[in-house]
Amino acid sequence: MFLKQSKRGWSLAAVLVPLAVVLLIAGCSRSGSSTLSADAIPVTTSSDEARELFLQARELQEKVKLTASFPLLQKAVELDPDFAYAHMLMSLGQPTTKGFFESLEKAVNTAHNASDGEQKLIYAFEAGINGAPVKQERLLKELVALYPAAVRSHGNLGNFYFGQQRYGEAISEYQRAQEIDENFSQIYNQLGYSYRFLGRFDDAERAFKKYVELIPDDPNPYDSYAELLMKMGRYEESNEQYRKALEQDPNFNNSYIGIATNLNYLGRHDEARSYLSKRLESTPVVGEKRVALFAMAVSYADEGNLAQAVKMIEREREIADQQHDMAAASADVNLMGNLYYEMGEYDKAAERFEESVELFAQAPNVNESQIANNKLNHHYDMGRVEARRGNLEAAREHYDQYLAGANQNQNQFQQWAANQLGAIIALQEKNWDKAITQLNASNLQNPYNVYLLALAQQGKGNGEKAKEYFERAYNNNALNNIQQSFARMYAHKSLAAL
Repeated sequence: MFLKQSKRGWSLAAVLVPLAVVLLIAGCSRSGSSTLSADAIPVTTSSDEARELFLQARELQEKVKLTASFPLLQKAVELDPDFAYAHMLMSLGQPTTKGFFESLEKAVNTAHNASDGEQKLIYAFEAGINGAPVKQERLLKELVALYPAAVRSHGNLGNFYFGQQRYGEAISEYQRAQEIDENFSQIYNQLGYSYRFLGRFDDAERAFKKYVELIPDDPNPYDSYAELLMKMGRYEESNEQYRKALEQDPNFNNSYIGIATNLNYLGRHDEARSYLSKRLESTPVVGEKRVALFAMAVSYADEGNLAQAVKMIEREREIADQQHDMAAASADVNLMGNLYYEMGEYDKAAERFEESVELFAQAPNVNESQIANNKLNHHYDMGRVEARRGNLEAAREHYDQYLAGANQNQNQFQQWAANQLGAIIALQEKNWDKAITQLNASNLQNPYNVYLLALAQQGKGNGEKAKEYFERAYNNNALNNIQQSFARMYAHKSLAAL
């Protein structure tokens, strides 16, 4: 498991990945005394005890133990409320979306107390959340220039490239970090995923095995290797590795989700949901309960039962409401809209998309940039709805506004989504060549786009090419991904009809 984009693919997507938790401390106090070395990003705090808690939490987060890191960071910011760097890490450990934005706001508001390097990290993180990748990249390059011998400077820049799907550049940064410290385990995890996304499975396997070798008593190396085996279609072997991860840490939530995903791919959906139900009952952590419910929705969608998937997300929404977490509720309602969209219930989809935007705008601790970005993404949602309703002129208006905003933001993910929207409109017009052109300029890591590409090829009369893309969409083997479930559901029907 790596710190990847959020389960929804909206709002926080391409945000948590680009600045995954690959961070470093040396030693620096506000009192002026400093043990800062030239090869490390400083940590600025007035409390030695807070610094030690931060160190422990950072190590846990680098091993993807976000839940375990949270109480340590809580204590750190109690000892030093102006500990900006700790607030930033605390945002990633927060069990709720509401808490995430609260901690992010505190990190930004206290950043003036921190060193230049820490400020660049915090403002780069904020830029990612605000959907401003150009600013994020600039700040992370400046961080590398300030600390060229810091392993985590290169790690952070590598993670930005990784999040932008610029895997070759990511690998180059990870290799620079590797040259600085060949035993820094997190680098092998990120290298493994980079190679995996490039289809270089042998290189990925070597990286993950080295990751296991370096920290054999931790769960994440086994979990990451398991995800590679899933991608390769080796589902039973994958679950063996997930079980090894749970032997190291019975509360490692990611591996429960991985096992359930493999069961879905093996056609054992009832077993997957029974397994997830037990996890739902056993974990006291709100965020983990929500993830289990989402995974159950994915399982139902993979089986083709979208109405039951909606019911699972309704239960997620209930948890968000209990926590007064309007940002999380907004995400839940948006996902309901996507499910209704796939069910062909376009009026219900539009209602949910409108409600989602309203909820997000009312959420505390979100800033104007985030609200504006969320409203921009609404054009993508409504453009798809209008296209499927047959209101192509309205759909094109949404497309034009969305593309203009995506280009202004220079946001690759929004530009990819705009191309997908343009392709959906072209498919409705039966303009197969235009659809193919736009889909080839979209995010083809998304199996749903591969499925749409199959439809375009089929419409054009290229049966063999269509079959190739249907099979590729069906066998993409993404972890706990609702877009994968939609693609598998449709591609299975299409392949059966060929």
